[in-house]
Amino acid sequence: MSRLRLKGLTRAVAAAVFVAGCGDAEPARVTVTGTVSENSEPLADASVMFAPSGAGPERPAEGKTGPRGDFELMTGSRSGIIPGKYHVVVTKGLPPMSSDMAKRYEDDPFMANLSNLPPTSKKKRAQPTEFSFDREVTAESKQVFNFDIKSDGTSGAKKSAK
Repeated sequence: MSRLRLKGLTRAVAAAVFVAGCGDAEPARVTVTGTVSENSEPLADASVMFAPSGAGPERPAEGKTGPRGDFELMTGSRSGIIPGKYHVVVTKGLPPMSSDMAKRYEDDPFMANLSNLPPTSKKKRAQPTEFSFDREVTAESKQVFNFDIKSDGTSGAKKSAK
């Protein structure tokens, strides 16, 4: 290989590496965990969605509560959440998601939840119940959000949390 060709190839590779490294770096994520309870009882199998509100992060984060009501947020398939202001939605009563649906929307938890809602029908069927409120995630390395939802046990639940 001639020196001229080798120089040109070296420059092309260097330019490609430079351009690849010039993109916007993703902001650091922080670990967010917590618990969800309803009337002071652990709320298992609920979806916890942190949707960005206003300027700031563009990607939602989501977690699912375990048997003790505990959750950890994930953004797409990565642990953690980007600091910012969020609208929090806790949904209980969603049917379990199929593995095909989970795989299809693994990087978009909002669409996964939206696609998992039961179809509308004239027949009455159990609909998911949502509780929502606003929270801010700061740049602290680890944060804990504990939500105690107060409801009256009907589908028209009181939407409040501590």
